[in-house]
Amino acid sequence: ILQPDLRQLSLESLKKYPDIKEASERAIMRIRSIEDQHLEHSRYIEAISQAEDICVPFIRSCEINNQKMSAIAVGALQKLMSHNAVSSTKIPHIISILSKLIDSGDESVLLKVLQASVSLLTSNLDIHGECLAQSLGLCFRLYESKLPDVQNTASATLRQVVSLIFERLAAIVSISPSDGKVQ
Repeated sequence: ILQPDLRQLSLESLKKYPDIKEASERAIMRIRSIEDQHLEHSRYIEAISQAEDICVPFIRSCEINNQKMSAIAVGALQKLMSHNAVSSTKIPHIISILSKLIDSGDESVLLKVLQASVSLLTSNLDIHGECLAQSLGLCFRLYESKLPDVQNTASATLRQVVSLIFERLAAIVSISPSDGKVQ
């Protein structure tokens, strides 16, 4: 799933960002070595999430001021998060990067950030406390966008995500339907 994104980043960074090109090539090699182990799906996902070098080219691409590379990288991070293939130790840094990308103002990047935020909040990743608040904050910041498509998508996303959060909370805390008291 990630190799096409890594190849695209490698091509985009060919001359201007050699460190990203090298990191992309290392990540491709790492993915191939994990695939060569013929692991079952859950162990494959775990191996991908634990491989530090796989996220490096995506994170570095988000940190530079290049909208095309940022859009590719955020899309790839979104794929990783939707498959629960991101280590919980990387989540705060990813949220920070997504937050900085909001300032780019590029509609395609903003929509990718919104998709990544949804994947982060709807995945089975352990998101709570400060990370949960910051992820919701991303959606609210995007809702304040002056771009109508971003604002409308963020509005729908907020409704979906807030509903999901309350559903998860209700599953954790048993509420009596007759009196509304927490049991």
